[in-house]
Amino acid sequence: MTRSADLAKALLGANEQLSERDIGQADGGESPKPLTKPFRPFPVDALPASIAGFVRSVAGATSTDPSWAALAALVVMAGCIGNRVAVKLKRGWVEPAILWAALVGKSGSIKSVVLRLVTRPLVELFKMEQDAFAEKMREYAAELERYNVTMSKWKSDQKTGPATDPPVEPTKPKEKRTLVSDVTIEKLAALLGENPLGLLVVRDELAGLVNSFDRYARGKGSDLQSWLSMNDGESLLVDRKSDGSTFVERASVSLLGTIQPFTLEQVFGVAEREAGLLARVLLAYPPDRPTLWNESELSDDMANDWRELLTALQALVPARDDAGRPRPRLIDLADDAKKEFISWHDRHAREVADLASDHLRAHWSKLKGVCPRIALLFWCVEATRVAGVSSVSLDSIRRAIEVTEWLKAESARMYAGVSRSDESEDDQKLMEWIRHRGGRVTVREVAHGLWMFRGDTSGARKALERLVKSGAGQWDHPKPGPSGGRPAQQFALVCEASPSPEPDPTAA
Repeated sequence: MTRSADLAKALLGANEQLSERDIGQADGGESPKPLTKPFRPFPVDALPASIAGFVRSVAGATSTDPSWAALAALVVMAGCIGNRVAVKLKRGWVEPAILWAALVGKSGSIKSVVLRLVTRPLVELFKMEQDAFAEKMREYAAELERYNVTMSKWKSDQKTGPATDPPVEPTKPKEKRTLVSDVTIEKLAALLGENPLGLLVVRDELAGLVNSFDRYARGKGSDLQSWLSMNDGESLLVDRKSDGSTFVERASVSLLGTIQPFTLEQVFGVAEREAGLLARVLLAYPPDRPTLWNESELSDDMANDWRELLTALQALVPARDDAGRPRPRLIDLADDAKKEFISWHDRHAREVADLASDHLRAHWSKLKGVCPRIALLFWCVEATRVAGVSSVSLDSIRRAIEVTEWLKAESARMYAGVSRSDESEDDQKLMEWIRHRGGRVTVREVAHGLWMFRGDTSGARKALERLVKSGAGQWDHPKPGPSGGRPAQQFALVCEASPSPEPDPTAA
């Protein structure tokens, strides 16, 4: 791939039809065509009303784009549902309530604050669970001590007295968990064994998680393969040195974290992409916006409503197998919902077939399962409020399709890639600086206004020429004014990444 093609793909976004052929041309090294709509605002109205209100409130309180709060909320909901329910599309095709997502943003973009607000109820629950577990372990330790004394006496009595049954050893408490952070695959398997309804892994920096794969290697690539199986809720077998093997029949693990854009390509390298790890991660990378002061806060009422919803999702009743073990209760699509999904599924399949980018094709292929998973989340929200809701409705499917179409556009924009070269990184900074100035600048303005080109008119012109050659911008020659003269040549962005509308700080 030429450097200019790589740069254009990094800086230009996806149009409404997502311009698959344009992306493919860039992959093939030909001159890419400008894509006309780089960033589409997240369709907050497609979320159930209670979720939409929470998302707007978090975005308003943090002065961030709503896409971060929306994606985080969906993953947290999935983590709370876990193995309680799953959506059945047809015989042999069942999608679990499992989502993986990354909030992508530069350092200082306070994406971590969004993460904390959305996951706060689970952190509070974790603290209560840890306190309760610690108390049970203290009781267990006391019971075990009494058992050891009784067992010692029993063994002594067996030497002289009549044979009797041995004392019953106390059962070690299980660690009840929903939230997990820094964890090895061995510990995660053990926690899943004690929490068969599923877990939510939250990492402020996803790079740390991915880089930890095979740190305590049982075999090259073994951690990666185990993680891939958990995205589909498949069985998990982990061999442990001390405690033998751990088998989890349905390993339900949702994953949420943050990552910086230039770290994304470095962390999800060739091996991870070829294996399909990045293809399973939903992405949101809204354009940078200044974090301006506002007096808005996430209200106690809004935070309580969010906490109550997550609690209600965790209270959903799973089915049971013949041995009494929990398994997902299967939820069908209503007839009209299934018809709508099939129509979207086939349209989506044709779009996937037209893609020239192998990595983007892999990601979009996963979205055909993500769509019903999101619809299942919306069904669960409805089921916590309305009794007798037995199937996923047409409304839930339509909302899920709208969200999935946004995810398609965002992934196309992200998979264009971000060049890791110093020159390309400088060009992206230049693009962002021009965008904040309205999308038009002169060479003189760049040389006097942007620190990396301060006083370097020649360097500023060369950088703008690179953007023109890549298709990211063009030269305009303004007409002379009433007083005559020749106005300075201007550089204009061909397409500008426009952020979602500023969140309303007063939104409920």
